[in-house]
Amino acid sequence: MALLIRESARDPEIRKAALSLAQSVYATNYQDFVYGLRAFFLRHFQAIDEPDELIIYPGRLLRAIRESGVAWGDCDDAALLSGALFYSLGFGVRFRAVLEQPDGSFGHVFTEYKAPDSQFWNIFDPTVKHKPTWDSSLLITV
Repeated sequence: MALLIRESARDPEIRKAALSLAQSVYATNYQDFVYGLRAFFLRHFQAIDEPDELIIYPGRLLRAIRESGVAWGDCDDAALLSGALFYSLGFGVRFRAVLEQPDGSFGHVFTEYKAPDSQFWNIFDPTVKHKPTWDSSLLITV
C-alpha cells in the first residue's frame, strides 16, 4: 500500500484532483482541505463489501468519479485514494489495519494523516459514519 501511494501521488491526475479539491473548498488551511475531502468522499464514493479482495488503483477510482459521478470500493480502496490525495499535497500518510481476525489478517484499514504544520496524526475513514477508535492494530507508514 505504501508503494502504491508513493507512485499514485506522482500521477498528474491525482495531483490535479487534490489541487482542484483544495481550490473548490476554498481551503485556507489544511483542516479545510480535510473537511472538503470528507465531503468529496460522501458525495462520490460508495463503500461496498468485496467478496474477493481487489485493489483498485486511485487513478482508476478518480476516473470512475469523473465519468459517472461515483466510484465503488471497500475500505482499502478508500484508504488508497485518500492517502494518494493527502500525500500529493505534502501530508504525512500512514495506514492502520484493525479488527484482527483469527487467521492473523485484518478486517478493516483506514488512513491516518498528519498535516505539514502539525505533529499529530488524525484518522480519516470515510467508510464509517463515526470517528473510529481501535485497540488491536497494525501500522503501515508511507
